[in-house]
Amino acid sequence: MGVFLAMVYLAATLIRPQELYVELAPHNVMDILAILALLGVGLDMSLGSRPSLRAPQIALLGAFIGWAALTMVATLWWFGGAWLTVQTLSINIFVFLVLVLNGTSRRRLAWLRAAILGSMEVVVVLGLHAYYTGTREDQFVLIHRSTEDTLAETDFSEGPSGGLQRWAIGGGRSRRLRALGFLNDPNDLAQILIALLPVTWLGWRRSRPFLGTVTVLLPMGLFLWAIVLTHSRGGFIALAALAAFALNARFGGRLSRPLDLATWAGLLVLLVAFFRLGLADESAFGRREMWSEGLSMLKGSPVWGAGFDSYGDRERVAHNSYVHCFAELGLVGYWLWLAAIVATLKQLDALRAVPDAQQNELPRWASALRLSLLSFLVSALFLSRTYSVTLFLLLGLPAALAGVARMKGHRPPSWGVFPFVAEVSTLTVATVALSYVIVRLMW
Repeated sequence: MGVFLAMVYLAATLIRPQELYVELAPHNVMDILAILALLGVGLDMSLGSRPSLRAPQIALLGAFIGWAALTMVATLWWFGGAWLTVQTLSINIFVFLVLVLNGTSRRRLAWLRAAILGSMEVVVVLGLHAYYTGTREDQFVLIHRSTEDTLAETDFSEGPSGGLQRWAIGGGRSRRLRALGFLNDPNDLAQILIALLPVTWLGWRRSRPFLGTVTVLLPMGLFLWAIVLTHSRGGFIALAALAAFALNARFGGRLSRPLDLATWAGLLVLLVAFFRLGLADESAFGRREMWSEGLSMLKGSPVWGAGFDSYGDRERVAHNSYVHCFAELGLVGYWLWLAAIVATLKQLDALRAVPDAQQNELPRWASALRLSLLSFLVSALFLSRTYSVTLFLLLGLPAALAGVARMKGHRPPSWGVFPFVAEVSTLTVATVALSYVIVRLMW
C-alpha cells in the first residue's frame, strides 16, 4: 500500500494537478498526499517492512537544511526566517525520504521508477500538445518577445488609405517548452529530462525489442524532442556531457575514471571559452557579474555566507549551483551539500562492482543513476539549482538502491570518516578556488 501512495505523491509532485486544474488549488492537495504517503509508510512498517535508514545522505541532508535555516538567524537575526527556510525545503527532503522509505526492494524501486517516468511522459505530452495547438500555452510555453516585437504590436501610424494601421517593424518571439511547479523554467524541464534518460534506458531488454521500443525508445524520443524545444543552452551541454560519460562507462574500462576527469576538464575549458567569446552577449556578461558577486558574498562571510535565498533579495541568481551554494550558505553549507553528492557517487561506484546473479540489476541501476547525477552536476554549472527537487530525487534513488543492496547481503566497501572529510574538504576548497580562477579568466 505504502509504495502506491508514494507513487501517487511523486506523480503529483511532477504533474502538479493543483496548478493544472485551478479548482484544486484551495484544497491543499500536496499536503493531503504527503500525509497519505506517510501513513502508507507506517502501515508498511507495521506489516513488517523495514526500510534502511543507514544512508549517510539522510544525516548530511538533514544537517544541510538545518544549516540553511541557521544562516537566517546568523546573518539576519531573523528566527522566523529559519522556520520559513525549513518550510521552503520541506518538499525537497520529503521527496528524498519518500524514495528511501518506500524503495525497499528492487520491485518497489521499479514501481517508483515507473511512476517518475510515467509522470514525466504525461508532462511532456501535455507540453507538446500546448506547444503545437496553443491549448494551455500560458502554462506550458514560455514566450520571449524581443523589444522590436513589442514595438511592432504597438506602433500605429497613418496607412495608405488614410486610416490608422499597425506597421510591423521587425522583431520576433521565441517559444520555449516548460512545465508546472518547480519545472516552470524551461531549463529545469531540460535538466530533469536529461537526467532521466539513463533511468529510462534501464528498461531496455534485448530479448524484448518490441516492448523496449514502446517503453524505452519512444519515451526517450519524446524526452529528447522536448529537450530540443526548451532551447536550453546549458541543457544541450549537459546532454553532450551525458553522452561522453556514457561512452566512457561503456568503452573506457580502466580508463573510465581518467576519461571522466578529462570530460570535466573539457567542460571547464568550454565554459571559459564560451564566456570569453560571448562577453558581448548580455547573458554571458550578466553571469560573469553574478559569479563575481557570489565570490564577494563568500568573502564577506566565509562561514555563514549571505544567508539562505539572499540572491533572491538581489532579484537575480548566480546561474551556477556551486557558486549559489557557497555564496548563500558559506563554506560549511557548501561542504554539506558537496558531501551528500560525494557520498552518493561513492555509493554508486561501489554498487557498480557488486556481483548480482539476477541479470546484474544492481550494477545496471547504479551505472544509470550515476550518469543521471553526473548530468545534473554538469547542468548545475549553468543553473542555480542548489535546492532543486530534481537533485533530491537523484540522491534519493541511489540511497534507496544502497539500502536494497544492504538488505540482500551486499555490503559495499565503506570509507573512513576522516578520509571522507578530507576528500570533501579538498573538493570544497578546490571548487571555490576554481570558481575564482574562471571568473578571473572571464575578465
